[in-house]
Amino acid sequence: MGFSLDAGLPGKRIIVTGAGGGIGGAVARLAVEAGMHVAASDVDAGRLQSTVEALEGPGSAVAMPLDLRDGAAIRAFVHEAEGRLGGLDGMVHPGALMIRQYDIEAVTEETFDAQVAVNQRGTFFMLRDVGELLKARGRPGAMVVFSSVGAFTGGISGSWVYSSTKGAVLSLVRGMARRYGPHGIRVNGVAPGAVETPMLRNDVSDEDTEHIRQITPLGRIAEPSELASVCLFLLSDAASYVNGVTLDVDGGWITR
Repeated sequence: MGFSLDAGLPGKRIIVTGAGGGIGGAVARLAVEAGMHVAASDVDAGRLQSTVEALEGPGSAVAMPLDLRDGAAIRAFVHEAEGRLGGLDGMVHPGALMIRQYDIEAVTEETFDAQVAVNQRGTFFMLRDVGELLKARGRPGAMVVFSSVGAFTGGISGSWVYSSTKGAVLSLVRGMARRYGPHGIRVNGVAPGAVETPMLRNDVSDEDTEHIRQITPLGRIAEPSELASVCLFLLSDAASYVNGVTLDVDGGWITR
């Protein structure tokens, strides 16, 4: 298979979670610019609508609020997305929840369970429900989910629980790749380092942000578009034999 600049992306129909801003918003923007059709979701309906209204390009997007803590809602969402897009070819799933608690004694069952519900359980059901739908339709496709550099480092800045849930995503990528690969459905992951998003700006101190810059060989924080472009690569025909891997997009962080 030869390389193509469009790599089979125009006309593809995908779900993008966390699309109200940050990485998910950047993925939705780049996908629409590439001529893809997007079912954009976020738990914040107002922010999601504003993001979708600002998208421009040959593709299109519909705003579909979703709470990733609700497994039944995920299945209904996936089927509704397929109906509204006229079919489905895959998804990108950056949606996540981080509750930073610098004092480990402050971690409660409530804050622990909230992060597991969104980041681990929500990722499982998104993968399963999109995967099973594509399998039932006999359609090839591609799914991209998000781990984190914290899965390898154990996390910094009070991200104890968040990082452990992102470690679980590494295992999900491998297992789901085996499940759906025989049906022509690829499953891959992305493990970002620090990214210039509201999650970073609102939750990480200036001191910790500077520390991150210092331990990252590239010496800077990533832009959301730099993660979005990797996601579109993994969705594209250019990655047609990439399955079951999690790409580190962290500026070299874990090499230190």
